Amino acid sequence: MFAPLCVASLASAQSFQFDPAGKVLAGNPVSIRLEGLPANTEVVINAERPVSEWGAPPDKRVVYHSEVKFKTDATGKLDLASAKPLPFVPYVEFQQEFMGFQTGDAVHIRRPQDKGRAAHPAEAVAARIPVERIKVPLMVIGAQDDQVWASGMMAQNIAERRVEAKLETTALIYTDAGHAIGGTGYSPTTAYNSSLNKMGGTPEGNARAQADAWPKMIAFLKRTLGVAER
Repeated sequence: MFAPLCVASLASAQSFQFDPAGKVLAGNPVSIRLEGLPANTEVVINAERPVSEWGAPPDKRVVYHSEVKFKTDATGKLDLASAKPLPFVPYVEFQQEFMGFQTGDAVHIRRPQDKGRAAHPAEAVAARIPVERIKVPLMVIGAQDDQVWASGMMAQNIAERRVEAKLETTALIYTDAGHAIGGTGYSPTTAYNSSLNKMGGTPEGNARAQADAWPKMIAFLKRTLGVAER
């Protein structure tokens, strides 16, 4: 159903092999073997599918339709015939969401992720990153109306896990902001939701979040990295 598009760190491999060789056609079983990568290293494989099957022009393709993560073994080898994927949460109705770029409907990339977590709670638990193992001070910044991914919820989850482990954590979570909260608060925030790809938040909420988070993030980095004031 899916054809391999690329393998991360492929250029770092000493050798690699695709079976069947040559052009890989959708629907064919595929075996991928990599050698010469760093030991115990994560490898991400992306796949694509023509969106022409959903009514779009045949020359249009969605690149990041599917993503699976694997890990090389202790010798730096990866054989997908025997490799076990790392835990991940599948998207639900990802293609339907992205059809908005063809139909003119608003696209909220977060929705397939939220649906995936709701449909696969066991996978969500298995894929959780053990943030309580990060022993250094940590700052997380998120927004409750983030329409690209649930950064507000994730930031809250991270903070709660780390507080439970009695680890220093600073959480900045903004209720009326969206995905684009990485600015300084000095640039206009009125265009973040003007395209089909919605980022979330109000212009005022995004601006306030940026203006609040930026100086706090700089202060946090200076303090934790020991940067002296000039």
